[in-house]
Amino acid sequence: MDTQRDRPISSVLPDVAIGANQVGEEMLANRPGHLCAALALLGMTCSFAGHAQTPPPFSGKAELLLAVRINGAAQPDSERIISLNNGRLAANAEALQHWRLRIPAVTPIPFEGQSYYPLDAIPGLRYQLDQATQELQVTIPPAAFLPSGISEATALQRAPSVSPGGFFNYDLLTQRNSVIQTGTQISTQTSNALLEAGVFNQQGVGTSTFLWQNPATPQHFTRLETAWTRDDPWAMSRFQAGDNITSAGTWGRAVRFGGLQSRSNFDTQPGFITFPQPGVAGIATLPSTVDVYVNNARHLSQGVQPGPFEINNVPVINGAGDVQLVVTDLLGRQQVITEHYYASRSLLREGLSDYSYEAGVVRTDYGLYSNHYGQSFGAATYRHGVSDRFTSELRAEAMSGQQTAGLGGFYLWPAIGTAQAALAASHGPDGKGALLMAGIEHVSQGVSWSVQEQGGSRRFTELGWVTNGIRPRRIQSLFLGFPVAWLGGSLSLSGVSQQYWGQASTQLGSINYGRSLSRDFFFTAYGTRSTTSGAAPSYLIGFTISTYLGDRTSASLQANRQKAGGDGILQVQKNLPEGDGFGYRMMADQGLNKRQEADGSWQTGIGAYNAGVSHQANISSARLGASGGMAFLGGTGFLSRRIDDSFVIVNAGGYPGVRVYNENRLAGATDSQGKALIPHLLPYQQNHISLEEGDLPIEAQLDTRELLITPALRSGAYAEFPVRTVHGGTLTIVLEDGSYFPVGGKVVILDQDEEYPVGQHGEVFLPNLGKTNRLFVVWEHQSCEIILDLPPNPPPLADLGRRTCRGVKP
Repeated sequence: MDTQRDRPISSVLPDVAIGANQVGEEMLANRPGHLCAALALLGMTCSFAGHAQTPPPFSGKAELLLAVRINGAAQPDSERIISLNNGRLAANAEALQHWRLRIPAVTPIPFEGQSYYPLDAIPGLRYQLDQATQELQVTIPPAAFLPSGISEATALQRAPSVSPGGFFNYDLLTQRNSVIQTGTQISTQTSNALLEAGVFNQQGVGTSTFLWQNPATPQHFTRLETAWTRDDPWAMSRFQAGDNITSAGTWGRAVRFGGLQSRSNFDTQPGFITFPQPGVAGIATLPSTVDVYVNNARHLSQGVQPGPFEINNVPVINGAGDVQLVVTDLLGRQQVITEHYYASRSLLREGLSDYSYEAGVVRTDYGLYSNHYGQSFGAATYRHGVSDRFTSELRAEAMSGQQTAGLGGFYLWPAIGTAQAALAASHGPDGKGALLMAGIEHVSQGVSWSVQEQGGSRRFTELGWVTNGIRPRRIQSLFLGFPVAWLGGSLSLSGVSQQYWGQASTQLGSINYGRSLSRDFFFTAYGTRSTTSGAAPSYLIGFTISTYLGDRTSASLQANRQKAGGDGILQVQKNLPEGDGFGYRMMADQGLNKRQEADGSWQTGIGAYNAGVSHQANISSARLGASGGMAFLGGTGFLSRRIDDSFVIVNAGGYPGVRVYNENRLAGATDSQGKALIPHLLPYQQNHISLEEGDLPIEAQLDTRELLITPALRSGAYAEFPVRTVHGGTLTIVLEDGSYFPVGGKVVILDQDEEYPVGQHGEVFLPNLGKTNRLFVVWEHQSCEIILDLPPNPPPLADLGRRTCRGVKP
């Protein structure tokens, strides 16, 4: 016998991988089938370097199920590969998709209802079939892979949860002043309250605020704002009816009004990025890990597959900086890619639009009268990202006898910064007017600067101008900031020049310097100079030293000097904690103002309270204040601190005294009904609410410790934790003759999957029992049934007594 013939051919001769450089391009191109057939007689395998020509038709095909290894990395799934009659291999479109390869531009080969493509039709691809292991080993150049993308942007994870309800907020302050005049003490007392009421449901939230004053100025009771707001997170829009503030755009003025507003609201998708962010690209030969550094701080680490990849929306700060990409492959080899970027929040991403449309009547005498409204108007502002470098803006305003319209835009000049320009024209009672503004800004970790100028004609008018009001003629502003290496800090200079029609011009210049003196001390020096035409200049110079004393406590010493005199101010304060606790502030000014103040604050789960005294010259004051709120949900009211954002009512299965956490921070504890109000939730974001399991009694079973709550704007949600009250105990099972049930028997409770073993003396521990339980007791091939009723109000671990198992014999 020829022992060599009985051995597998693949063990006699090694596998051979053949490329175009080994046998010549012409031989592979013209006679690949003949070459493979000859090699097959010798027990060898072959591979081809990919070339893009269309292969000849094939007749005979055989299907193989092969493990696959790409660039040395084993793939998780086997693939169906067909072997053609000339020794070449082909894969279907699904396999190429798994491997992240492009479909080659060749005529597909039909086989059992699927289309297959020769592997050697993919440029640069080489393959080798290991007969012994039935593994297809493929070498693919990185450029042949489809590019993969990684985006840092996140969208709303789930629809907001809203339960109909309402809330009420209050801020109360009473103050007593004592003034000594010509030896006589005169005392006055004032009290005021700021009140807010709100209701919410699936259609939005309605709020109304009121101001009560005693003694009153024009009125004792004044309505401030009333509005209904509805957000659409999926459309990233907001509709509001009632009192509101107009969008100003680049050159307009914000005005209080009553009416309707429809606008973009990107806050409903907290992870949505509105401005263009840099993207970085690279190429990986092997599976690799990509680390992204922004200004030398690591922001992202993620694995990528072989081939080109691109990381979009890299989280960067406003201004200039560097993004560094560190690619580390399986062998530990690294490649570093560094790119410079300039990001501006003034721009919109290409194709993104931002709008605001308003119609209503202008609000007047706000805070003095409840319902004073003026002229009706309509306004529209529309911004659009024409490209990642240019954002355009259009704005128009119209009211009776007055119209204003303008256009503008922002342009990103990466080498310099962000430039902006706007041009507006108006027609009003005084005639026609125009406004022109232009500026440029550069922000970086080194030198930052900005220049802006605005000019308006005498008759230019826009929404918000009062009759015979002062109109600006020319406004200029400059800013320069940079680090000072030899001083170890940073210096900034700024200046503003304002000229108004028919008024004196003013100029203001300032200088600021700041640096850290040590880990806990910070030093700031400043100076300002102000001049008005026809008057002597005024100035102010000073410095501040502040320090952190730990436990929310800080102290500062400030000294300044101006023309009238100087001040020396010492202040120590302790901020309120996030939960319950105390805070205080003490201040003494022994200079020009000669003022002393002391305040103390106490914060609880249902409100905040403060008291303070102050003295300056011949005036002494004492004040008391309180603030808090109440939430209404599900027919129940809950006292709380002020409710200025979203909240959730937590039900911990009715158990009192259970601590509740918001993002792993203690936020409260359940009341006697087992419920707790947790305020300060972030709207349209997933808030992690969890319980302290150790506070639950032993009979309480908590299926999940954490719930994800996504509330809407200033609305409440109801969260019920799956807490079940379970009872357990020890049951003794005996046979009909009075002997104990054999050790090793099993007990199954109907509707439960668990089996509970019988131990010594027929005892079995049964957890999670209901009021009435149906038990099946099994011994070898015998069984019996026992009905077990729990006694009223059983303890967590009860002695369940003895039960007889009938029909089972040991």
